[in-house]
Amino acid sequence: MTSRAKAKQRFLLLFIALAIAELVTILLIF
Repeated sequence: MTSRAKAKQRFLLLFIALAIAELVTILLIF
């Protein structure tokens, strides 16, 4: 795997983690 693909995968994981964190926050507020 190239370093570029690895960086892209890491960014995707970070994006997914942020999306989940936002969903959890919204659920906790309501």
